[in-house]
Amino acid sequence: MTSWYRLILNPEGAFAGEFDSIKIYGSIINAYSELYGSASEILETIKNGELRVSSPMPTKEGKFYVFKPMLPTEKLEYKDFKRFKKKKFVDERLAIKSLKEGKYSKERVEEIIGDDTAGIKTVELPGVSIGRYGGSSTIYYKTAGLYTHKAWILVKMSNEIKDRVLAVFRYLGDMGISKKRSTGFGHFKVSLEDYELENDGMYSMILSKYIPSQEELGGFPFERCRYEVKLITGYTKDGKVIPKMRALVEGSVIPSDYSPLGRVVDVHPKYSVVGVPVVI
Repeated sequence: MTSWYRLILNPEGAFAGEFDSIKIYGSIINAYSELYGSASEILETIKNGELRVSSPMPTKEGKFYVFKPMLPTEKLEYKDFKRFKKKKFVDERLAIKSLKEGKYSKERVEEIIGDDTAGIKTVELPGVSIGRYGGSSTIYYKTAGLYTHKAWILVKMSNEIKDRVLAVFRYLGDMGISKKRSTGFGHFKVSLEDYELENDGMYSMILSKYIPSQEELGGFPFERCRYEVKLITGYTKDGKVIPKMRALVEGSVIPSDYSPLGRVVDVHPKYSVVGVPVVI
């Protein structure tokens, strides 16, 4: 039996770079392998649907925010349109109402832009590089995401793996989710709350990166969806190239009668890219 939970992250520092579901899944797999000797069990629970995690979202003063659903809006004044467009996260309750209605009414937009949304502050952090030959030093700046409040992740997991998943997140909080973790990046404390899905509307929303399989693409209801696509690529920590793949991003909207599955892409025996979606 699987259940839904809010996993609350209380950040103790900045996160370097994008902190999304792909990065979280990768961190979970690595940490599980370090704690329990092998990643095969946790990979299997991801592939069979026992474990699902969203990308992180902000929470502030008892309010939980989610990615802004990609829904159409009624005609707005330009100043309201600009303010609304800048919103990346909206109050979860307002998002659910909008998904049920299938659009943003003027009244709903006013509620959203009037809310002091918690979010992620981008900061420039200084660093120093030392020349390999002459020993000269150069100051540079790097971008980091700083959560201005606590963050939360929507997690689905079975009772059989719950204790181990929590142990993995506590381990990650102590170790840090970042290549820069030795310098204080990506550290957090965790707590867990029960969660009940409430959306019974026309549309659902994706809260994590979703990489459709080739079989899914043949039956995907493109004309009934509103979505954005991101190209996923890069390198593993061993320097191997991650093949290009396309993912629907957080906030993409799909009809409620469609159940996306996604896929786990095994780049090589020691590295996988997880594109299975969390949907509300």
